[in-house]
This record gives sequence, C-alpha cells and structure tokens, in this order.
Amino acid sequence: MHTPEPRRRCRYPYTTCLLLAVSVLACGVWLVTHDACMHPVGNTLAALWGAVCAPLLILHILG
Repeated sequence: MHTPEPRRRCRYPYTTCLLLAVSVLACGVWLVTHDACMHPVGNTLAALWGAVCAPLLILHILG
C-alpha cells in the first residue's frame, strides 16, 4: 500500500510568522503614508499582501 507523505512543516514557524507580521505592518505604513492616486499599483499590492496573502500564510503555518 502507498502511504501518503507527511505534511511538510515550516522549519522556523515563529520566525516566519514574525517576518510576515512585520511585512503586514510595513504594508500598513505604506498605505497610510502614500497617496492612492499617485501609487495605485503599489497601494493595491500592499493592500492585497497585508489583508489577504500574509494572514492566510500565517494561518497556514500555525494551523
């Protein structure tokens, strides 16, 4: 019988989560300090990373 491979774990989960939290904070600072009309692509990427991608990665790593 074929046994499934064990789920791969992150090597340093808390360090990775800390770096992700710092990146979310940096995204928040970017969004507060830059005008949306001057940097629409940068603000869209910062909002997407800070509100969607990074929290999902943190939940996946800790879950």
